Amino acid sequence: MNLTKLALACALASTLAACGGGGGSNTSSPQAGQSRTISGVAAKGLIKDGIVGIYAYDAAGNRSAAPVATGRTSKTDGSYSFNLGDRTGLFTVEVSADANTTMEDEYSGTISMPATMTMRSLVQLDGGNNNATGHVTPFTDMLVTAAMSAGTANSLTMANVASAQTEVTKILGFNPLTTKPLNANSDAAANTTDTSEKLQSLALAAISQIAYANGMGCAGTPGEKVKCAVNATTGTAQMKAGAVSIGSGAKAALLAALTTVANDTTVNKTTLKTLDGQRLFADVAINIPTPTQANPVAATKTLFASLRTNLQAWSDASKDGGGLSNSLNAMKADFDNAVSPLDQSLADWVVVSGRGIELYNDFIQKRSTAVTVSDGTAASGLASCTLYKDVAATVAMTGKDVSSVTPKSVSCTLNGRIVEGSERNSASSGLYTRAVIGRSITLTPAAGSNFAYTARTLRFAQEYQKDRFGPYNIRTLSGPTTVGSSASGVIAYTMNGNTVATALIEGTMPARTDAGGMVLTDFETWRIKTSTTAEAGGINNYALSGSIGALKNGATLGTVKIADTSFVRATTTGDTYRVIEARLGIVAATANSTISGSLSLSKFDTDKHGNGDLPNYAQFTGSFTNSRAENFNGVITAEVSNYKNYDSAAPLSATNFLLANASFKGSLKIVSRPALAVTFAARTTGYKTAEYNGTYNDGANVISFDGNNSLPRTIRIASATGVTVTLVDGAKYIDVYNNNSKTALINTSTGMINYVDGSFETLN
Repeated sequence: MNLTKLALACALASTLAACGGGGGSNTSSPQAGQSRTISGVAAKGLIKDGIVGIYAYDAAGNRSAAPVATGRTSKTDGSYSFNLGDRTGLFTVEVSADANTTMEDEYSGTISMPATMTMRSLVQLDGGNNNATGHVTPFTDMLVTAAMSAGTANSLTMANVASAQTEVTKILGFNPLTTKPLNANSDAAANTTDTSEKLQSLALAAISQIAYANGMGCAGTPGEKVKCAVNATTGTAQMKAGAVSIGSGAKAALLAALTTVANDTTVNKTTLKTLDGQRLFADVAINIPTPTQANPVAATKTLFASLRTNLQAWSDASKDGGGLSNSLNAMKADFDNAVSPLDQSLADWVVVSGRGIELYNDFIQKRSTAVTVSDGTAASGLASCTLYKDVAATVAMTGKDVSSVTPKSVSCTLNGRIVEGSERNSASSGLYTRAVIGRSITLTPAAGSNFAYTARTLRFAQEYQKDRFGPYNIRTLSGPTTVGSSASGVIAYTMNGNTVATALIEGTMPARTDAGGMVLTDFETWRIKTSTTAEAGGINNYALSGSIGALKNGATLGTVKIADTSFVRATTTGDTYRVIEARLGIVAATANSTISGSLSLSKFDTDKHGNGDLPNYAQFTGSFTNSRAENFNGVITAEVSNYKNYDSAAPLSATNFLLANASFKGSLKIVSRPALAVTFAARTTGYKTAEYNGTYNDGANVISFDGNNSLPRTIRIASATGVTVTLVDGAKYIDVYNNNSKTALINTSTGMINYVDGSFETLN
């Protein structure tokens, strides 16, 4: 299993390094002097020709009796824009409907918006900003509902608004007030590079999915069901003691709908195909109090203080052999070392040795005259086992030997694994070659119910021709080379009829390589107990327990203890062996860390030509702790989504690449810092293209960030308190905002942050 690098701190470090449609009609009359505008988009999905009213709030939180501006959203894209003259203060933007108003629903298409449906948003205008953004969605309405629930009826105070914004942004993972709404099934959603816009588009579609599926008891016309779904989910928001929550049923329905939307390629055109590593109503397992209210400049200073402090702590964590470097590479290395013995090879050795024992015993007990058993295809997880006349397994038995020869050994060969990207071709001959990693185990009967075994790993080459259906006329070239050390040991077993019921493997197992043919271990020490239980449908459950130690270059990589709750489930259908899933409870000790938790492997499949039956989904739930008491506690997930369309032997290219996701979510504790609630997700989106996003909560603020590997490098950073900054390679000056107010200017040449109140500080 090869997880993508967990690069939260690296992404944050690069953040600081990077510092180097028509609107609707407006019936209000612009006032003389200063001209300030509020503009945005209304959506659930896009609301076209909707009625817009803007209301002002006084210092006591009371709404104006009449709107200070009215108009309608655009009939084409749901946008609006209003001139408020020289007005300042807190405003709500309210969108309602009449017979002409429609919504572009992600599931039902163009539908009528019910006349009784209203959604609201908040905008703060002050003397320092002339153009304010005020998008209107169910999530901005959720924020208004939460803020109002904390005060007297229909009142809005600045303190409650600030707390509600912070809390709702923490729940969603994006700021709904400033995030432009997009329909998830639109080209705009497919092409946006802003992760907040992608997340919101999925969340908006999730509400439509609830309505479309008649969830939450919703019924009636499509528009009435959408209104019902909004009221039953985001409409349940409450804020008590500064914390916002929605009903447990609403949260469960949203999470289920989000999963459905993410997996629906018709509705979801964004690059987010999984919710792993995202907040979006999924709580991180750590409770941190809501940040205290601060003015815009103070909130901006808090953001930069958090970035500086945590980056320094991450940097310090790499010193003196610490287990967490600023890029978390050490954590990844510890994890990879810990789980390297736990890929499908664990199941392969258990299953193939049992198959060899069963073949031998069936022959000796005269239950069968078969001298070989084979999966028969290159796409199989295992290849074949054969009885031999000699102990060295050099002279195979044939059908002519059935009545006259007693086998002295049985040897099993596992199907070779194609080395990823190893294919080469000759234009003159039209022939292709590729590297293959093969494994074999030879068993010889010993005293009692025991077999001695020897095993080895080999690297060899294959030559073949190829057409659009894949390789053919495959032949193995001479000269295989041994990888790592040879291995030997003893297998003690018991039988249940003609099936191996239990086994104990004690000894060593040969070298292990990764998908690219790189050697992970020279050999391993095994003490693994197994018991087999037949399940329905030809599935066997292999219960596992014991320990595996890995060695390379004479050094111990670590030892993994496998809990007795561990198992591998596999099936043999039509003589083809397949692992279905594996779940391993592990405690591992490496040179720097202790790892404890559960590792799950699933979605096993081959590539487009039947090579490499591998898990396409892996998830570890547990903890890492190193000698400095630094730890991570949470969930790490890795997934490949297009392995079935990938040619693992061929070089990577614009037409042959993997789409993969890696994420983690949990709490991170490092020296001199409080525990951080962390989410992080990275994904490939095409050939040599990738993007990432994440959040961390340090107790003073919730910081989110996202970016990608395109040039010029652009990284967006935002706090839950509304501070945003977009860092672009090569930009000399960068503006910083708190919601709609400019709070600072960064001079990337000098590294100075100049605040609008006249104060300044450095980025470092």
